[in-house]
Amino acid sequence: MLSEENNSFSGVGSFSGFVRARHSPRAYLPDVVPTEVIREVLLDAQSAPSNSNTQPWNVHGIEGLEL
Repeated sequence: MLSEENNSFSGVGSFSGFVRARHSPRAYLPDVVPTEVIREVLLDAQSAPSNSNTQPWNVHGIEGLEL
């Protein structure tokens, strides 16, 4: 958020920490993700912005298959 007093962003440090701490795992646990957790994530994803509101994504759910 831009501060009117000093024209600086107050949340930049926490965002930088978040970006630098992220990683892309290559190994996954065999645990099943509960359906309700997946639903909540997809509901949150519906609010994600897209360029010019193009909404270029599709989601396919597969359940019960060993991949």
